[in-house]
Amino acid sequence: MAPTLKGFTREYLASLFSYDPETGLITRLITAGPIGRYGRILESPHNAGYTQVAHKGKRMLLHRLAYFLHTGETPQEIDHINHDRKNNRFENLRAATSSLNKCNAPMRVTNSSGFKGVWHDKTRNRYTAQFQYQGVNRRLGRFKTAEEAARAYDRAAVEAVGEFAMTNAKMGLLKECL
Repeated sequence: MAPTLKGFTREYLASLFSYDPETGLITRLITAGPIGRYGRILESPHNAGYTQVAHKGKRMLLHRLAYFLHTGETPQEIDHINHDRKNNRFENLRAATSSLNKCNAPMRVTNSSGFKGVWHDKTRNRYTAQFQYQGVNRRLGRFKTAEEAARAYDRAAVEAVGEFAMTNAKMGLLKECL
């Protein structure tokens, strides 16, 4: 059985929408009501920062629609490599699992150490590095400085998930890269 997106086949959706992998833009190929005019670029906002379209009462996120139109596949999740949820150029999209997608997440705004995967243990006056993947927390050790702990996190992240690792070096938080 052919893969579908929200119950629609690739061929059917390709008759409604055109995807340009170079620009990431999706345009309408038919007129559908007063708003959905032929040639109109789809750009309706979604509350999570993505863009979306509705068809026959079903809402589709545009990055999922773009990936499906381009490949015919519907992976578990689709990762925006550069974290821009509106950038649907194909070179910015990649299939991912939930665990891999979380590994590419930037540092949380609540972080107080200044480095991803690092927290300060005040009772021991040391910095602890920790990496989480597939629901398992991996303690990487305690270090005298936050920078040492950040390097340990980066090494473990790259070893575990490769290109999906959002490292402290990639974020520009460490002076030297791995």
